Amino acid sequence: MNEPRRAVRSRLLFMIVSVITVAPFAMGALIGAESEGEDSLYKQLSVLSEVLTLIQRTYVDETSIRGLLDGALEGATDALDPMSTFVPADQSRSYADIRAIGASRSGLTVARDRGVAYVVAVADGSPGEAAGVMNGDVISAVDERSTRNMPLWKLEGTLAGAPGTELKLELLRNGQSLNVSLTLDSYPEPRPELVRREEIAVLRISNIDDQAVGPVRDILASISGEDRLIVDLRGVAGGDAEAAYSLGGLFATGRLGVLTGRDTEIRSFDNDLPALWQGNAVVVVDSGTQGPAEILAAVLKQSLPATLVGQPTFGLAGRRGVIELPSGGQVVMTDALFSGPDGEPIDERLRPDELVRESFRPASDEEVSLDDLMLERAVEVLERGERKAA
Repeated sequence: MNEPRRAVRSRLLFMIVSVITVAPFAMGALIGAESEGEDSLYKQLSVLSEVLTLIQRTYVDETSIRGLLDGALEGATDALDPMSTFVPADQSRSYADIRAIGASRSGLTVARDRGVAYVVAVADGSPGEAAGVMNGDVISAVDERSTRNMPLWKLEGTLAGAPGTELKLELLRNGQSLNVSLTLDSYPEPRPELVRREEIAVLRISNIDDQAVGPVRDILASISGEDRLIVDLRGVAGGDAEAAYSLGGLFATGRLGVLTGRDTEIRSFDNDLPALWQGNAVVVVDSGTQGPAEILAAVLKQSLPATLVGQPTFGLAGRRGVIELPSGGQVVMTDALFSGPDGEPIDERLRPDELVRESFRPASDEEVSLDDLMLERAVEVLERGERKAA
């Protein structure tokens, strides 16, 4: 009697896995499925069904089909890119609120890559910065809960908790374990500002949205007689892609970039107005430069052309789409990619023309931070009068 039941359960499991899994994959989530052919897809689904059944029968602890399926789908999105995630049906509605809150209470943009949760960027003046969290920190635990099996949507939800919530974060940084306390709270979004570094104008753009365009326009107008500018985009993640192109239009005219889906161009971004900046420029970037900030960096690099200084960027400027599954769950994944003027999708890191690492620290008794080294290198590039050839 057990064998027929097992056979029925196996077939039912295969059907469930097929229905839930094929939906997002048919829209492009399964990389390489088309080249391998339909037969290969069904073979892999059959293997998945067999593995899940074997796990449920023999794993040392009791498991549930739902839990295994959720884990399988989370693993599938984790294999796509660090910003994609699977949201279970019972969490889909609340996740819309989580996405709306975003990093506005923590200042932390987070991602998950091959099971490792980490900090992409920390917003200026945010609770995350006050707590001492830094770009690139691995988040190993939150309130003593390991993040090893914590999906991205849950981590984002935890960081979007009610103002006043105190979170204990266990971080890994350069091989060292750190414990910090993060108190969630709203904070004023930093506005663009102009500072000076050895007489050279440094434009710091901390947040890329519509509210940044006017102030940047005013700043550029105020330094219209100058011919050297540093644009600081380090640690700037998230924001609005359209605002990035609007900011790019203050520096360049003509084609600024495109939004491309899997096979077609969805939209182009162009500027027909005169650019406000005509001089030399250096753009400072790092691993926390992500999304719209990468768009702006690409526009400046390819159109001015500006010199990129610092460290490789995050490597993903995409539109996060939401796919509703028959189960009621959701797959939140990159469904289109933005580009710079060259039309090449930004799905790889932008490599600086002048790479700056800790090893470049000058011989001195004084400690010089990596941030300072990057700005020093930017100043050096402008003082040499170097300008990348178009």
